[in-house]
Amino acid sequence: MSTEGCGCNVTGATACAHRGMRLEEALKGNFSTAAVDAVELPVEKMNADIHASAEYRAHLVKVMTKRAVEACL
Repeated sequence: MSTEGCGCNVTGATACAHRGMRLEEALKGNFSTAAVDAVELPVEKMNADIHASAEYRAHLVKVMTKRAVEACL
């Protein structure tokens, strides 16, 4: 399996959809859920409203990324 073309796209967590560059870099070197755990996401860029805090949204980005990685393995 090659992870060279691995891409992470994030939507619903920030003001606009974007590529998860930090996640992509981590997964490029080590395609595992442990690599996702090691990534620090910028909470200050996450949306915060009545539905979810910025910290919770950052947490969900990592949870969903780990689920996607697990589905690929």
